[in-house]
Amino acid sequence: MLGQREAQEQGLRRLIAPYLPRPGQRPFWLFGLDVTPAPRPFAQTLSDRTFVHQSNPVKGGLPVTIGHPYSAVVALPERDRLTDPPWVVPLSMRRVTSQETATEAGAKQVEGLLEDEKMPFHAPAYAGGGSRR
Repeated sequence: MLGQREAQEQGLRRLIAPYLPRPGQRPFWLFGLDVTPAPRPFAQTLSDRTFVHQSNPVKGGLPVTIGHPYSAVVALPERDRLTDPPWVVPLSMRRVTSQETATEAGAKQVEGLLEDEKMPFHAPAYAGGGSRR
């Protein structure tokens, strides 16, 4: 069962699904996955803060602070012409909890996208009993 935020995100994704540009030059959908930090060093009452990366130009300073990491999955549509600007379509954004790794969070997001039967990139398991993974 989906949580309230996941259900809301799924509803928004389903609204944009008919407008996603279909791959034409390649026989697959291309996604981007990135985890980015949101430093919150002074939010003492914010729950589940962890150590996150923060660039530090001062020599000898540690490149970490306290905050939350966020994982984003985006669709990377093909460009029709080389002069077209590259762009992304956000599909899923969620906070990575302290109980999981960034890789685990991203894998769950991608799995949720691929398993949603209403999305154009949903693909049932391959014929012959194989898995799409």
